[in-house]
This record gives sequence, structure tokens and C-alpha cells, in this order.
Amino acid sequence: PIDGTDMAIRGYPLCSISLSLHDIDTMKTIFAVIGDIFQKKIYYASKKGAFLKKQNKITPLKPSSVRKIDDAMIVSYAAKSYRLSSLLNQKKILSKVKLFFNYGGPLDIARVGEGTVDAFIEFEKGFKVIDYSAGIFIAKMAGAVATDLNGLEINLPRELNSRQKFLVSCCEELHKEILNCLDSA
Repeated sequence: PIDGTDMAIRGYPLCSISLSLHDIDTMKTIFAVIGDIFQKKIYYASKKGAFLKKQNKITPLKPSSVRKIDDAMIVSYAAKSYRLSSLLNQKKILSKVKLFFNYGGPLDIARVGEGTVDAFIEFEKGFKVIDYSAGIFIAKMAGAVATDLNGLEINLPRELNSRQKFLVSCCEELHKEILNCLDSA
């Protein structure tokens, strides 16, 4: 699916196409790809690792080395008024984080694996499986950490419209610090 359809139609350069393939019996992801439409980058991953293809050059993805929230760039989707209100209620995170960026979607989840973003959090109503599965798989195969907001493993449901709140971080240390800063997520 296209993430950021309205932005793509307007030519605004924050949208992507994502796809993930799953084992039908276990619902484990076996391959994922995300295309950054405007930057002409392709992020992809399999059990062999996570990679970025740009201008016919392929490089392995690696999360950033940021360990503390006060050095981190965190991304979340808060473009709707109710989401922005929920974000503003996350006072602990907002008071500690170096930079909080409002966009979100599979592309920014994959960017945690690339190291250009340190963490991605969805704490409002949860993303649908089709909106997060490719990004989380790519980030995890690059070495990032991904859990639900209770710190538990994310298991993909068979129902594609079910929603999941989650956190993806560049490392375990940052992940734990962010989880501890959440205000009743």
C-alpha cells in the first residue's frame, strides 16, 4: 500500500510504498521492501539482513549508536488533532528527547534501521499491520529493537485491520528508557 496517499497526490516528498511477505502458517515475516518514492531509495530485508539500494548501490543498514533519550531523534505520527493531543500529553518524553519529528509510517520505521532516526513510537490507537509490518521487519533485520508498549514481542495477527501500538529503537538501552518515559500509553 501507499503510505501518505494525500501527500503523494500533491507531490509532497513524504510518502512510500511498502510490502511484506509472511509465512502463512506462522505469520512470521520473510521479506519486506519499502520504496521511498521521492528519494528513489529502496529499503529491503530478508533473514540475510537489511539493505538500502540507492543509485544502483547497495549498502547494509545499521541503526545509530545513540543510547540516551536526550541525544535521540524520535518520530511518531501526530498529524491528526487527536494524535497531536496525545503526543502533547507525553510530557516525560517531550521534556527529555533532543528532537521529536512528526511524520511516521513504514518509511520512518525503516529509517530506525538505517540510523537516520533513533526511535519510532506509535502510542495513540495503533497502526494497522499493513502500515507497520514491513518497516519493523527491516529495522529488526538491521539490528534495531521492536516491541509493543509493554516491552513484549510483536506477533503479527492474521487480521490485517487489527491495530498495534509499538516502539522501534536503535538499541536496547534507548528502548528501555523510552518505555519508562511513556505516560499511560
